[in-house]
Amino acid sequence: MLPSKDPMKKMEFEGYNPFTLALAGITAVSVAYLGYVLFFYGSLEGYLDHVEPNIAISSWRFLGGHSLFQGLDEWPKLGSYGPLLYLIHSTAFKLGGGSVLVSKFAALAVSAGSVLIFFCYAYTRFGALKAYVGVLLFIAITLLFSPYSFWNRPDPFTVFLVTLAVFAKNLPADRWGRWAPHAVVGICIGLTVNLKVHSFIYFIPVVVDLCGWKNIREMIVIGLISIAVFLLPFAHPQISLAKYLDRMFGTLSIRGGLDTGMLVTSFRYSLFFYSPALLLAGLLARGRNHVDGKCAIYFAALAVSTTIALYPASIIGTGPYHLLPLIAVTIDSMLRFTGGYDDMPRLQKGIFVLIPVIFLTVSLPVQRRLMRNMERIAAENAAGEIHKIIKEHEDETVQMGYGETFEGYRLSFYKPILIFAGQPGTVDAQEAMEFQSIGYDFTGRFTAQLERCETRHWLIPKGETPFMMQSYYQSVSLFGGAAEVFQEKYTKAETLDHFDLWSCRD
Repeated sequence: MLPSKDPMKKMEFEGYNPFTLALAGITAVSVAYLGYVLFFYGSLEGYLDHVEPNIAISSWRFLGGHSLFQGLDEWPKLGSYGPLLYLIHSTAFKLGGGSVLVSKFAALAVSAGSVLIFFCYAYTRFGALKAYVGVLLFIAITLLFSPYSFWNRPDPFTVFLVTLAVFAKNLPADRWGRWAPHAVVGICIGLTVNLKVHSFIYFIPVVVDLCGWKNIREMIVIGLISIAVFLLPFAHPQISLAKYLDRMFGTLSIRGGLDTGMLVTSFRYSLFFYSPALLLAGLLARGRNHVDGKCAIYFAALAVSTTIALYPASIIGTGPYHLLPLIAVTIDSMLRFTGGYDDMPRLQKGIFVLIPVIFLTVSLPVQRRLMRNMERIAAENAAGEIHKIIKEHEDETVQMGYGETFEGYRLSFYKPILIFAGQPGTVDAQEAMEFQSIGYDFTGRFTAQLERCETRHWLIPKGETPFMMQSYYQSVSLFGGAAEVFQEKYTKAETLDHFDLWSCRD
């Protein structure tokens, strides 16, 4: 028996049977655990990745009047994603002040919001039982991709906007009007592309499901709305569209090759997003009359989006988290296919149990690594050491520097604490890696600053030689001759638990 084609019609009332109650309980536990993970991460005065602190710093400086994007001849560099990301975080800073917690707040809020929106969508369309299954799957994939699913980079915002579009495409026309879903989907696309320029690919299934694959006129309307929304932030005087596009496409054209190992890894992760094919295959085995054609087209569009997303997921320096925004579409496709098993309740219940168990089980190693990492950050209290230095040298300049190892490099993730306290930040290893990979050499300017002792003190990872780190992309010195000049101009003045404090000799 085919599932109802009315997108807003609930399934027959399931009642409070033991199976539904058990799933509701398991879902509640999963939601509570996700809440704990989000709270734990948000409470840490540190970050898990080197781009996170740069996003916080760029957003804070933007709030202070700095331009968001720079030309190749301008230095230091700020802003590596679309402007919407920095507008969101700078708004949070304006309301809550400069702190590590505030820099994470927006991403944590939309991560929780995505789960809530998907539950509302699934409950309205499919009923309570399938809504619980859908939320379990949503949380399982969120945990599988953590911390990408909730850090302050664009990914949680993209997930939120795609999930909102999945919800919006089923808004009832008699209540909201015929074009309301198209307007909301168009707005979501424009906002998402303003986070990452390739993000329109995640909306292909949504647009096909909403418009049908032949209704070009409706697609054009959605496209025009999305373009207008995408361009809006560039009306801000501190945001240059030309410089943004120059950076995006300039970097991609030179460092846009595929990493074969990453392609293999991304393909493995893509199996989660191709997985509705298993349910479709089962329905086809039972006979074509069990398959809803619109659901099949929806999945076909999802498969196309997943395949396209494998490219940005496999570029050097990226990863399979580029597949994550398809989470809501994937689970929606699954739930729609399960309608074809309504006449086989025992098999359907087995599906409702087996798939979430598999997804949650696969996420367990990721959770263990995440917890170890967060517990280490909480235990080492490097942030407290930085606050101590700031207080002791409040009338002098202090910057975060770099040593020679990638283990020591993670200590630079605390740099925003210095920036929020009003200290300078004229050099950044992550930005240096990006621009060195496209042939831009900033070391001359940095060396000149060191020769003038423009910064009085530098924090260097304990026991490491300053500024000897190599690039992630190339086995070459990241800071060139600056390391030698630093040794001439600075001396180690104090050794702490995590850092050495180097001070100008003059």
